[in-house]
Amino acid sequence: MDGRKQRISEKAYYNWELEGRPSGREQDHWLKAESEVAQDKAEPGAAQHQTSPVSVAKAAKKTTKKKTTKRAVKKRAK
Repeated sequence: MDGRKQRISEKAYYNWELEGRPSGREQDHWLKAESEVAQDKAEPGAAQHQTSPVSVAKAAKKTTKKKTTKRAVKKRAK
C-alpha cells in the first residue's frame, strides 16, 4: 500500500473509532479520510494537528463503556 492510501486507511480507522465503531459506514469514513488527507497536503503544518491514536482509543473506550452501561440498564428494566 502506498503512503497516501496508508494515511487514508489510518484516518478512516480513527474516525470509525471516534464514532463508536458503527457498522455500514465504511464508505463515509473513507471519503472523510480522503478529504482530510487532501486538506493536510494543501495546508502545510496541518498534519501536526491530527488526533493521536491514544486519544482515539480513550474516546472509543468511553463510548463502549457508555453503551455497555445503557444495555445493562435496559436489561434490568425488563
